[in-house]
Amino acid sequence: MELMMKLKTIQKDEENNDAHLKVENKGNYLSRISSGIDTIDPADFVPMEHDRENLANWNLSIPALENDLEKSRLAWRILDRLKLIDEFKIEPKILANFLNDVRYLYIKNKNPFHNYDHALQGSLLLFVNN
Repeated sequence: MELMMKLKTIQKDEENNDAHLKVENKGNYLSRISSGIDTIDPADFVPMEHDRENLANWNLSIPALENDLEKSRLAWRILDRLKLIDEFKIEPKILANFLNDVRYLYIKNKNPFHNYDHALQGSLLLFVNN
């Protein structure tokens, strides 16, 4: 629920301020862009043929996925399949910025275990088990 509240807050700020992120997160956004970390764009949220297999695969290894785009698309597909994007009326641009920030902050903190792959792996296991 906290995640959804964060997304709604970012979306509201986007609508009110026409900014990429909330003011306090704007520095993260700019750091992410200048750091060379690939960013996800709303146009990247296109269902792929293998998504269905990946979403149903209990043994899928997130670190083995090709790249961060593939990983973020999987996060998007989980939220989409749970109908959370529609329920909370999350704009694709807002979701892309949020996933970019989550990924950036995991990379910035350099934790070898609690990282973006670990968060997505846990999310996938909860989704598959649902």
